[in-house]
Amino acid sequence: MFSFPNGGGLEGASKQAAVIYRQLWRPRALAIGLVLSSFLASGCHLIWTLKARIESRVLNDDNRLLTVEGTSNLPDDSVIEASLRDNAGRRWASGRGLLRQSQFFVVLDISRCPGFHKLTLDISFDPVLASAKVQDQTGPRGEALGGPQVVESHDRAM
Repeated sequence: MFSFPNGGGLEGASKQAAVIYRQLWRPRALAIGLVLSSFLASGCHLIWTLKARIESRVLNDDNRLLTVEGTSNLPDDSVIEASLRDNAGRRWASGRGLLRQSQFFVVLDISRCPGFHKLTLDISFDPVLASAKVQDQTGPRGEALGGPQVVESHDRAM
């Protein structure tokens, strides 16, 4: 049977191993903890991501008004913008609406739009135009926005 200098058998071996383990790993764990805490204290922070979603449908009456209505999971009071553009990028109509209880609507005057031309309807949320309350949830430049509908444009997520 193997014996340790202190006279213990296998029980003494596990106690001695535990003491050596504590002596070796306590300073290392403290150093790792200090490095991590200094990293976090130096301005690093975690941001949760909101998978932004906007769904819409378009209604058109004979009165030359186009109504865009829809739902979104963005925070209430978010400003939703809708605009009609042609292939050259010229904006023919645009408008804004507020998101209330996850719903929005925007009315566009299409009386100036050319007839029988292909136009593209863009629906967007710009975090820079949002109130401070909304920016607290999305980030001032949309840093907390994610998902397949979110695109980077002009140094911000939209």
